[in-house]
Amino acid sequence: MYRILVFFMVSMLSCAHSIAQDKYIHTINTLDSLFLKGEYKAIISFCDESKYELNSDCRYNLIGAYYFSGDSAGAWRLLNNEITRITSNSSSAYSLDVLFDKDYSSYKKFLLTSTAKKYIMGLVDSIYMLEPVTEKESGKELLHLVIEDQWVRKMSSLYDHFQPDRKYLLPPSIDSMDAIKAQKDHCTKVFDFYQKQNKLFSETEVGTIYYLQLLLFFHEWDMTRREFYHKLLKEGVTSGAFKIEAQMNFEMSTQFIEMGALEFSKHRDEIQEEYRKKYSKPEYRYHIF
Repeated sequence: MYRILVFFMVSMLSCAHSIAQDKYIHTINTLDSLFLKGEYKAIISFCDESKYELNSDCRYNLIGAYYFSGDSAGAWRLLNNEITRITSNSSSAYSLDVLFDKDYSSYKKFLLTSTAKKYIMGLVDSIYMLEPVTEKESGKELLHLVIEDQWVRKMSSLYDHFQPDRKYLLPPSIDSMDAIKAQKDHCTKVFDFYQKQNKLFSETEVGTIYYLQLLLFFHEWDMTRREFYHKLLKEGVTSGAFKIEAQMNFEMSTQFIEMGALEFSKHRDEIQEEYRKKYSKPEYRYHIF
C-alpha cells in the first residue's frame, strides 16, 4: 500500500511539473511571437490579463515591450525595478550578470538597441569597487571579461543549429563570420589579460568571481594558450587559490579537445579513473568548465 501511495505521489508531481513546463514554453513562445509581429501593446495586455506581471517571463518582456511601443520611461523604470530586486538580495556585483542572461526576444533586443548594457555595466563597476577585495582594478577588468564572455557566446550561438530562427535579434550588419570572429577576438582579449597579469587570481584578490576564471579557459582551443593557462592553474593550485580538482578538470578538458567529443565520450569513465589514481582523488568526478 505504501509503495502504491509513493508511486501515486511521484506520478502526480511529475505530471504537475510537465504541465508547468508546457505552460512556461507556451508563454515564452506567445511573447516571442507577439514581439516578432511588432504587437508590443499586446505583450503588455497579455502580461496584465494573465496576471503574470510578477513572473520573470513577463517582467523582462515588458521592459522591451514598453521601450519599443514608445514608452522609454516605462521601460527604464521596470529595468531599475529589476536592478533593485537583484541588489536587495545580493551584494555581489556579479549578481547583475543575470540581466544579460535573459533570453527573451523583446528584452534582448532592448539591450542591443538602447544604452542599457552600458548603464548596467556602470552599476556593476560601482558595486564591485565597494567589495572587500585586494585587487580592485584587475578584478574589475576580470569581471568585465567574464560577463562579456557569456554575452558574446550567447549572441554568437544564435547562428548555430540550435537557434536558427532567432538570428533577427542580432544587428543586421553581423553575419556568421563576424559572430565567430567575435568569439576569437574575445579569447585573445582574455589571453592578453593573463599574459599581462601572469597569474590567476584568488578569492581574496578578486572576490567570488575568482572561480569563474576557469570558464574563460574552457573556451580556448589554442593548445599553446592552453599550455600557458595550465601553468598558471598549477601555480594557483600550489598557492592554495584553487583545489587540485580544478587542475584535473582543465587537463581532462584538454583531452576532450584533443580527442573530440565523440571519442572522448566513449572513454570518459576510464580517463576519469586514470585521473583519480594519478592525483589520489577516488571520489573525483569530471565537470566541464
